[in-house]
Amino acid sequence: MQTNGKVLLTPRLILRPFEDRDAEAMFAIMSDDETTKYLRVNPYETLSQAQAWIDRCISEGDGEHFRRAVELKETGEYIGDVRVKINGKDNSGEIGFTVCREYWGKGVASEAVREVIAYLMGECGINRIAAAHSVKNPASGGVLRKVGMQYEGMARELYRNRIGYHDCHRYAILKSDI
Repeated sequence: MQTNGKVLLTPRLILRPFEDRDAEAMFAIMSDDETTKYLRVNPYETLSQAQAWIDRCISEGDGEHFRRAVELKETGEYIGDVRVKINGKDNSGEIGFTVCREYWGKGVASEAVREVIAYLMGECGINRIAAAHSVKNPASGGVLRKVGMQYEGMARELYRNRIGYHDCHRYAILKSDI
């Protein structure tokens, strides 16, 4: 899959490739215990961790990853990201997202995820996009339902992070659903 650094626009957001300038804002988000509570990474302890992740995003042009920084149009502020691990053989992907706590409950995650799904299915030929979230994090499930994903069931102890194993609700959307 070739994404060619495509910039996606929504009414409030710019979804763009990562840039070095995102490191400080990303560090602020990813060092927050509450924001990272259900992620598979520990909270960042240094700015260099954010920079290393951004460097990896910039250098990976393998077609297996679609990652976009989420920026507010109005201010140019970096407020999170959307990432999709692509399985080219099956024309499918697994989506994840992170938004800084200040923007929780404001529809920003739904707006960003919806746009990424539309782009990947509409222009890149992806047929299925799935997601999973900890049952202890129902807000993520709300985002997935808002963008039209359908509940497919619960996976017991699907992943482990710093607070333990997590049972997860699984969702998916098909190209034919949109």
